[in-house]
Parts: sequence; structure tokens; C-alpha cells
Amino acid sequence: GTVSDEAGEPIVGARVFIRSAMAKQAGDDSARGDHRLLLLSLYPGDVLSATTAADGRFTIERAPANTAGMLSVHHPDYARVHENYDASSGQQVAFVLPGAGTLTGRVYYADMLPGGSPDRALAPGVEVRVQSAMPAAVSRAAYRGGKGRDRHFGAGVSTDDQGRYRIEGVPPGYLNIW
Repeated sequence: GTVSDEAGEPIVGARVFIRSAMAKQAGDDSARGDHRLLLLSLYPGDVLSATTAADGRFTIERAPANTAGMLSVHHPDYARVHENYDASSGQQVAFVLPGAGTLTGRVYYADMLPGGSPDRALAPGVEVRVQSAMPAAVSRAAYRGGKGRDRHFGAGVSTDDQGRYRIEGVPPGYLNIW
């Protein structure tokens, strides 16, 4: 496949890895999800990954044949992207990475704020997650950007001792935060 930026320029050094792969068996009904989970990887850098070359191209050498699942692309200067793939289709995957944003905030315990000191309401060690969302008022085709594939993003961090969090590599668009 290939990885480029929004201007169409190739991105060098992006890490592409298979996040999950489902085996497709003869007679499987994709609509029902008749697949068998082969692997689930949450971290880049294992044998089922590749780094893009100067032309933005990559090949994951040991990718299991006849599978479908999710690929993830990470580069420090761009938003992380996760997209579905189907290796049995024979089609190359073309990623377009949007510019990255950073989400920061502070978490407080709500029941401790009224009339009390904000310092006592700080929430250290709380998991904060952000995930792409499709608003109800937007059609699936518009959400997909006309590409026919869903775009996925998800990340999480724990708050520090002052209840602060920072999530980098966040793409533009609608997000759920919890």
C-alpha cells in the first residue's frame, strides 16, 4: 500500500501494522461476521508491520493471506489512522494522513466540586479515551470521505497526579471523549 499526506505527498517513515486480522473461511458470510480471530496487536513494531519508504510505499511481508481486519498507521507528525482492509480483495490500501492535533484537559470528580476546593476534586490516574465518532446528522458516505471505508481512531492515557491528560496524534473531525 501507500501512505501520503493530504496534499498527496508521500510520507516517509510511517509505521504501518496489522492491528487485527480475521481469517476468512470458505462459505463465510461477511455480513454476519463469520470470521475467526487470528491476531490482535495494539503496538507497532512486531513482525506484522512495515515502515514506508521514500515513495510512501510499504509491504507487510508476513501478512496472513485471505484475511480481513484493521491496519494502523503511526507517524509522529500526523494523526494516527486505523482503517479496515481485506487482503483477499487484492486491492492496495492507500492511507491519507491528516495533520495531527493534540487534545489536552483536566479531570475533576464532579461530586467534590460544589462548594469545595478544586484541588481536592482532582482525579489522578483516571483513564481518558478518545475515539472517532459519526454524528447522527451526517451520512455514512460523507463520514467516510467518499472513499467507501470507515476511518477509525482511538487512543487513551491516564491522568497525571494533577488530573491532567494529553493525547497527541488526534485527527480532525467528530470525537467521543470519555
